[in-house]
Amino acid sequence: MPCFRSYLPDALRLRFEDKLTIRAIAQRLGLSHSTIHTLFQRFIASGIAWPLPDSVSLAQLDAILYANRKKELTEPQISEGTWRKERRASYSREFKVRLAKQALQPGAVVARIAREHGINDNLLFKWKSQYEDGLLSDDDIQECMPVPVALTDTPEPTRPVTNPFWRNKPDECPESDPGNVPRCELHLKSGVVKLFDPLTPEMLRALIREMKGGTR
Repeated sequence: MPCFRSYLPDALRLRFEDKLTIRAIAQRLGLSHSTIHTLFQRFIASGIAWPLPDSVSLAQLDAILYANRKKELTEPQISEGTWRKERRASYSREFKVRLAKQALQPGAVVARIAREHGINDNLLFKWKSQYEDGLLSDDDIQECMPVPVALTDTPEPTRPVTNPFWRNKPDECPESDPGNVPRCELHLKSGVVKLFDPLTPEMLRALIREMKGGTR
């Protein structure tokens, strides 16, 4: 088993011999842009030339470039496209709580759960920690329930009933339309009598009764 990062020789060859860009190398090797960029930053800072001198092996080069860096995870690194998609992704709280509960189950493997749901391991560790600390809770997560709404017909507005003969009160003024214009107006001792269209026999009989003082 080699004691150096397996992508080192290919990345260096593609850069210095094939003259590919850092982005193209990352895409060719299926690595993130930052991983390849960091590699060449460290390589240039080391002052080592390419091709490597016979006195420097790939294992020694790996130790020189990453001497002060912690051992990386053995899991394959995600590609740049996937990395960018994950950074833009937005997850609902219900999704976070559900995965955090799965990660807390006895014998659960966080890395496997994260891969199954297409998220980064560190992200799931963060949700798990937040759930344990009470910062991520499902107490107020409720399902949306439909609310019944009853539709009723809107009643038409009613017009006030007024005396067709006597003068209306200020709050009983009929609407100003042609049918409300009095055709005849009689001034009697008991008040003012107004006649409106249409004139009917009943209205005329009532008028006669009023003129006779209410006697038949």
